[in-house]
Amino acid sequence: MASALFDRRRINGPETSHPPLYEDELSQPSTSTASAARTSRAPTDLRPIFLKTGLITAASGSAYLETERTKLAVAVYGPRQVKNAPYSSKGRLNVECKYAPFASATRRAPLKDAESPHLSTHVAQALLPSLRLELLPKMQLDVHVTILEDDSGEHGLVSAIASTASAALASAGVEMKGLVVGVTAAMPSSSSALPLLLDPTSAEARAARAQVTLCALPALGSVSELWVSGALREGEEQGVLEALMRAGRDVHGVLVRALVEEAEAERSRSEGEGAR
Repeated sequence: MASALFDRRRINGPETSHPPLYEDELSQPSTSTASAARTSRAPTDLRPIFLKTGLITAASGSAYLETERTKLAVAVYGPRQVKNAPYSSKGRLNVECKYAPFASATRRAPLKDAESPHLSTHVAQALLPSLRLELLPKMQLDVHVTILEDDSGEHGLVSAIASTASAALASAGVEMKGLVVGVTAAMPSSSSALPLLLDPTSAEARAARAQVTLCALPALGSVSELWVSGALREGEEQGVLEALMRAGRDVHGVLVRALVEEAEAERSRSEGEGAR
């Protein structure tokens, strides 16, 4: 069994390791709590988002997202015809998420883990309402997600992947009803005076009593996915959803600007080739 899991193409390090600790680091206060982590931005502020589309030239469409210590890349292939499959009047969406071995503090094996299918299911549910798959009979869209660094937790990753994948699908020229954006909120423990934290880090997510991830199409004012874990207080959900919808409109603007920049760059490239 051990030989079957051994990957001869990589230099495998030890299963467990610990970083060195220096004297000046030991004297610093711990930043593992949610209150200590949220010092550089307001509770309702999102982390700065860098989004670039069209970076993977071999794919039909692609997008790269970086928001501080969360980084991921999405590649879209297709639509392609599904061979040896029964006829279907609607196309299919296949989403595959995987972690890079160095994506988290603990090294991950280069094989599939239990979290990846869970993320793929939520992302597919978020994207499906935005796609016009009835225009792609007996076709399939493949969305491949590589998580390069994770500082958002499962809820935050679902929202980040959904936004990035939607931009990659638009970059591929897939017919869509609108762009999907995802935002996550964490409700701190009862001892905290903060009502909610938008776009939580991994430390904030672990300390939260509840998390809510909302994926929506702001252009249509519709919701495509809502994932709640933990216990919300009575009457709390309305304020949380309103805050998530407002933040989603800001993320939508980032996606639109990235796609416009890609279209303008492509037009300039075409005009330059035509002038020759």
